Amino acid sequence: MILASASPPADFLRRRDEGYLDLGIPQEWILKNTVGDVCGCLFLNEQKLRAKPQAEADQIRHQLARIETRWIGAHKRDLEQCAERARARGVGGVILLAVGEGRACAVWAAVKAGLVNHLLLDAQCAGDLAAIARQESIH
Repeated sequence: MILASASPPADFLRRRDEGYLDLGIPQEWILKNTVGDVCGCLFLNEQKLRAKPQAEADQIRHQLARIETRWIGAHKRDLEQCAERARARGVGGVILLAVGEGRACAVWAAVKAGLVNHLLLDAQCAGDLAAIARQESIH
C-alpha cells in the first residue's frame, strides 16, 4: 500500500528550493509544462501538449523522461504496479490524499493514468476535480 499526496507545480518547486530535491529542472519548465506531481512524479499538462506541434511535444516528453531518470523516489511505474496488485486482490493499493486548492489537476492526471485506487479529498479539491471531470467529458 502507498499513501501518496498530490501537489501543484508551485509546491514541487518549493520542495526543490528547500533542498529536498535537485533535479536540475528550470522553474519555468515545471510551471509551463506540468500540472503537478504525485509522490514527486511529475505529470505533464496534456491539454497544452496537444496544442503544440508534435516535435515540440515530443521534446517536452523527452525532457520529462530525463528528469524521471534522476528521481530517486517512487516512480509512476511503482504506483501503477501497486494499484494493479490492489485491483487484482481487491484490497489496499494507492491512496491519494489531496487537500486544498490547486491539486485537482495532478489528482486527475494520476486517476486517468490508472495510478490510484482510493481518493481522500477535501471539499475544495473534490469540487475542483468534479469540474475537471465534467469539462473532460464535454470534449
